[in-house]
Amino acid sequence: KYKHEETFLKLKEEIQNTRLQYDFEFWAITCCKIQDKRTKKMIPFNLRVAQRILLGELEGMRTSGLPVRVILCKARQWGGSTEIQLWMAWIQLFIKENWHSAIVADVEDQAKNIQSMYERMAMHHPKDIMEVRIKPHVRSQKTRIFEGRGCQLNIGSAQKPDSLRSFDFS
Repeated sequence: KYKHEETFLKLKEEIQNTRLQYDFEFWAITCCKIQDKRTKKMIPFNLRVAQRILLGELEGMRTSGLPVRVILCKARQWGGSTEIQLWMAWIQLFIKENWHSAIVADVEDQAKNIQSMYERMAMHHPKDIMEVRIKPHVRSQKTRIFEGRGCQLNIGSAQKPDSLRSFDFS
């Protein structure tokens, strides 16, 4: 009986680890915490209907080998920005290495606030699944790197578009 139980637990772990690489929504609810707007507590990131529709568009382009191009016209506070940032983090953690991204907002402080979602995700990510470490890249205030993945996260602003000129973005 014990031997079967051990085999079952290994199989369960292997299935979970494989699913994390192919199922963003599973990773999001399993590994990502967001701050609840009302209680301010950290809760699992459970996608809403509108977020699932957006995910379908993103994954449709990505899995077809097309460039991912989305103009997100949105009302505030429905979670579109959070979803996009966590989807990018999932790609950088599980799918691509040396795959760089940029967060561009009207002003740099807004981009820094969005970048903090990555850092919050890393802080709360289950260590038994993967320890996520994000550190400044070459002492840069605007660039972070996923340790062990080579993926950079850069911030910029529409007010200073030249600040992102020399980067290699995916």
